[in-house]
Amino acid sequence: MKHRPLLLALTFLLTQVSFAAVTNEKPNACPSVSAIKTAGFSQVDLSGEGWFLYNSHQQYDTNAQWSFGLFIVNDTNIHNENEAREKANVVLNLIKFDEPRKDEDKWVCSYMGQLENNSVIIATAATPPYEGTKFFSKYRR
Repeated sequence: MKHRPLLLALTFLLTQVSFAAVTNEKPNACPSVSAIKTAGFSQVDLSGEGWFLYNSHQQYDTNAQWSFGLFIVNDTNIHNENEAREKANVVLNLIKFDEPRKDEDKWVCSYMGQLENNSVIIATAATPPYEGTKFFSKYRR
C-alpha cells in the first residue's frame, strides 16, 4: 500500500499525456464554409480596425472541436452587430481555406478573401479551441 499514491499519480500522469496526444492530432479537415454558416457566430465584437465574429467551441463537420473567428477589416458600411452578422454570412461564400497546419500547440486553418469595396476578410479556425477571448487576442491582426 506504500506505493499506491505513486501508482495513482503515475496512472494520472500517463492518462493526461495520452489525452494531450490524442487532442493534438492533426484534424481530418478544416471546417467547411457551409458548416461554419450553419453554426453561426456566438460573439460579435467591434475593434478599432473592424468587426470580429467568432464561435469558441464547435465541431462543425470535422473530427475535432474548433474555435472560429472572422475579422472584417475596414468595412465602413457595418454599423452594428446585426449588420456585422449579415455581412459575415455573405463573406463566408467568398473565402478560401487551406489544409490544417501546426501553429505552436494548435492546428490552424486560415481563410482569406476580399470584398468589392476592398475590405479584407481574415478568418481562422483553431483546434483545440481557445477559451473565451484568448482567441480574439491571438488571431486578430
